[in-house]
Amino acid sequence: MNKALYILELKRNLKSFLIWGSVVLFITVFILLLFLSFADMGESMQVMMEGMPEGMVKGFGMNVDIYTNVLAYYSTYFGLHIMILTGIFAITMGANILSKEEREKTSEFLLTRPISRTEVINSKLAAYFTLLSILIVLQTLSGYLTIDYVSEAPFDNGIFITLSIYGTLLTLLHGALGWALSLIPKRGKAITGPLIGVVVGGFVCSAISKISEDSEFLRWISPFSYVSFDVSLPNYSLDPVTVIVFLAIIAALHVLVYVSYNRRDLDG
Repeated sequence: MNKALYILELKRNLKSFLIWGSVVLFITVFILLLFLSFADMGESMQVMMEGMPEGMVKGFGMNVDIYTNVLAYYSTYFGLHIMILTGIFAITMGANILSKEEREKTSEFLLTRPISRTEVINSKLAAYFTLLSILIVLQTLSGYLTIDYVSEAPFDNGIFITLSIYGTLLTLLHGALGWALSLIPKRGKAITGPLIGVVVGGFVCSAISKISEDSEFLRWISPFSYVSFDVSLPNYSLDPVTVIVFLAIIAALHVLVYVSYNRRDLDG
C-alpha cells in the first residue's frame, strides 16, 4: 500500500463521507426518538397497522409489534432507510474511488510514478474500507445508544448485533458491486445514476417479492432478500451459510477487480 495515495484518497472522499455520515446518523437518531411518541400511542398505532393493506405490511417488513417493540421498530426502518442510504454511499464510493483516475485522465500520470497497479488498488481499497468502517461503526453505536435511551425495558443485545451484522454484510456487498461495476464503462465514465438504481431497485424487488407468490421470483435478484431484518421471527439469529456466501461473493468481486484492473488498457 502507498501511504501518500491512501491519505490522498481519504482527503478526496472526506467531504462525501461527512455529508452521507451526517445524514445516516441524523436519520438513525431521529427515527428512534420518534419511537417515544409512537409508544405513547400504544394500541391506537397497532389498530392502524392492522388496518393497513397486507401487501404493504409484508413488503416493508412491518408487523403489529413495530410501535410497541423498539427492536422491531428499529429493524423496520434500519432495513429500509439506513440500508438504502449506506448502500448508495458504499456502491458510489466504491465505484468512483477507482474510476476517478480514468475519468479525470490522471491514471497515466499516476502509473508513471514508482507504484504498481496492485498498490493503487490496495491504497484506494484501504481508504475505502477506512471510511466505510467508520460510518458503519458510528451508525451502529448511535443506534445502540439511542435504543438504550428510548427503551424503558432491557432489549436483546444478541438480536441487535445480528441485525447489525446483516446490515454490514449488505453494505459491503453493495460496495463490492460498485468496485466491480466501475470497470465496465470505458474510460471511467461516471455511472452514479445506474449505481443508485442498483440499490433502490434491489430493495423494490425484495419488497414486491413479499407481496404475492406471483412476484416471489424477484427475490432471487435482490441482495436484500438474502438477509433477514425480521427480528420478530422465533429464534432470530445469524445464519452461518448466509454469512459465508456473502463474504465469498464480496471476496470474489474484489479479486475480479484486481484481475481486471491489472489487465485494463488505461491508455485507450
